[in-house]
Amino acid sequence: MIRRVAIEDPEHRLWRINPIRERLHLHAASLESLPSIYRVLQAVGPHECYHLGAQSFVANSFEDEFSTLSANINGTHHMLAALRDVVPHCRF
Repeated sequence: MIRRVAIEDPEHRLWRINPIRERLHLHAASLESLPSIYRVLQAVGPHECYHLGAQSFVANSFEDEFSTLSANINGTHHMLAALRDVVPHCRF
């Protein structure tokens, strides 16, 4: 799962995964949107989930720490709730 903006500008935003990008199936979703997470989990039906998404731009995280906490905590909560409902046997 990646943010839609990354799909729209892959050369700039996805350069780190270029060596393996052809082997990946990327799905646009937002950790802030529970329905988008549901759609991806229903389509993929994963056996394992590695949640690495968070607000991590250091300058922004210090300027607006409440927004950072909200995005990180709610994003994790959305992911866990969707996993529980859609693929309850998925390892997190």
